[in-house]
Amino acid sequence: MQFPFGPFAPDRPATPGTCVVANNVLPVADWYGPAPTMVLPGAGNVLPGAPKGAFTCIKRDGTTQVFVFTAEALYALDAAYAFVLVKDGYDCPPSDDWSAEQFGNMLLFTNINDGLWAYDIETNTAPSYIPEAGDPRHIFVTANMVFALDCKDGAGVRDNRLIRNSDFNDHTDWEGGAADYQPLERGAELISGVSLKGGAAVTFQRESMRLIQFGNAGGGALYSLQEIADGRGAVGAKSVIAFDGVVYFLSTNGFWQFSSGGLIPIGDGFVDRWFLNQVPTAALKDIQAAIDPFRKVVLWLFPEGGLILGYSWAPSVTNRWFTWSSTATYLSRLATSGYTWDSAGAIWTTWEEVPPIPFNDRFWQGGEQFLAALDANYRLATFSGPNAAATIQTAAQNSPVSSLIGWATLIDDCPGSKLSLGVSDSLSAATSRKPGGAKVASGRTPLRGRGKVIDFVYTTTQGAEWSYSKGVDFIQSAQGGPR
Repeated sequence: MQFPFGPFAPDRPATPGTCVVANNVLPVADWYGPAPTMVLPGAGNVLPGAPKGAFTCIKRDGTTQVFVFTAEALYALDAAYAFVLVKDGYDCPPSDDWSAEQFGNMLLFTNINDGLWAYDIETNTAPSYIPEAGDPRHIFVTANMVFALDCKDGAGVRDNRLIRNSDFNDHTDWEGGAADYQPLERGAELISGVSLKGGAAVTFQRESMRLIQFGNAGGGALYSLQEIADGRGAVGAKSVIAFDGVVYFLSTNGFWQFSSGGLIPIGDGFVDRWFLNQVPTAALKDIQAAIDPFRKVVLWLFPEGGLILGYSWAPSVTNRWFTWSSTATYLSRLATSGYTWDSAGAIWTTWEEVPPIPFNDRFWQGGEQFLAALDANYRLATFSGPNAAATIQTAAQNSPVSSLIGWATLIDDCPGSKLSLGVSDSLSAATSRKPGGAKVASGRTPLRGRGKVIDFVYTTTQGAEWSYSKGVDFIQSAQGGPR
């Protein structure tokens, strides 16, 4: 009998080949590898308030600049990972986050209280207010236009179903040239919008999704709005994330992705029911999505539960989910510019101050974006630390006979991993969890337990060195055998 560490599928209880726990791991083909812990890259400072948005801009010279928002202010992240005030005096409402986009040299950012602002990241001149945009709740950029959602009309009346767009290549012109507006009469309030490849974009309402496409719109219009989902939208703007022509989002009935290939229910039969049963309906709007492009995963953070739920889109991985235990309060991406001995010495003056990040980690290379977070104290952290303490639990498997299990062999390369056995007499009976055991000289793990239904729990300690864990094999009966 084999127990492979297959897909994380808590929605499929007692299904052979699946796992009901896959925590602090990353899917790799048909097995799991270690996940990193969060680590503080520098002394930095504490963000002076709860995070209400984060955005990374790319400058003309190829370097990056990270910006972080609170309800009252905009901050830039400096080379020593300290937050430097850009402008304060804002009043982002408690129910929303800032919506931000890069448009040429400009960082554009908006909320319904403060309206749309533009900050030149090249000259660092003071941000300027753009009243003509109608104080939108959300913005996105596609086809060299800025689109504004849930904004005021020409009479100054807010319409949460109104879409407006700026003129081409001009974030300040919302009335001339190609600037236009269109109210949506179906689908409830506008939630979010994201750009896809080829000049297309998707807008999300609470009960609808629409595809924006330029060209062949008819009637002289620049673009068309095609409804691609009816009765399904997004739970909140933060739960929607797009990368490389694909948008991932959380709806009230689970996790989905949309691309040129259409809508795909990626969480159906795997994690949808499990996740939605854990998160109160009122808290769904607070779920935040983020992308880790290097690890090829999309993550959804539920800060109140200390939980990150992840999904891998890697070509070698099919329908593989996982979880991370986390103290993160906000997820983002950033990139370092690379370090010389002189620049590193200006940040970390002694070896004791250097963060415990391996020297072959992307953090030291510079130029490439990677996953970062604000921790529970609102300090910047990166997912570059030692391996986290992992837990994998197989689904229970039923046998027609009761066996006394005595040995099992782990298919992994972690010297200190442990394995524990769970047994019961039936699928409806409570599981008796036996103490975990470590490997002995032969590589086997001694166990002892009798039952018709068995499962296994695999664990590693934080900082343990390993690269793969595939499952449990060579399960042998103890003396006494099956009956």
